[in-house]
Amino acid sequence: SGPYEIGVADVLLLATKAPATSAEALTGILAAESRRQGYTVQDDGTIAIPDVGRVRVAGMTVEEAEAEVFKALVAAQIEPTFSLEISEFNSKRASIGGAVAAPRLVPITIKPVSLAEALQLSGGISAADVDHASIRLFRDGTLYQIPLTDFYASARYQNITLLDGDAVFVDTEY
Repeated sequence: SGPYEIGVADVLLLATKAPATSAEALTGILAAESRRQGYTVQDDGTIAIPDVGRVRVAGMTVEEAEAEVFKALVAAQIEPTFSLEISEFNSKRASIGGAVAAPRLVPITIKPVSLAEALQLSGGISAADVDHASIRLFRDGTLYQIPLTDFYASARYQNITLLDGDAVFVDTEY
């Protein structure tokens, strides 16, 4: 599916070098500490960095967003020594429901989430009759149906990577 693209509601963590205190500056001691600040991607696809302004990051990979933040820091004449990472994945998710212990929304993150992992995160399948149960995957307007016996027997089905907007429903009647 490719590298993760930052989306609206994701939280980015920007770490910059902490300014030295007066005592540290006078004695020449360099502080190895950094200042970390979280920024939520707004509905216009930007983050607002104080003294820098709004920087567009939505739809970009972390590497591309780093380049944009670098340009913005340089333009604002601020030391461009920083690191950027995603601290909260809120923009992409798949829903899991039906005959599972705990229906939920599963976040889609940098690490791909398999169908088996998502079902485990939902407390596992709670269908009593495996022979008549199935997993329904709704993706981009298409319904895919996997008999539960086939799912348990094949790593091919268990390893299906979930994508943003997928809906999984464990049905007890095939």
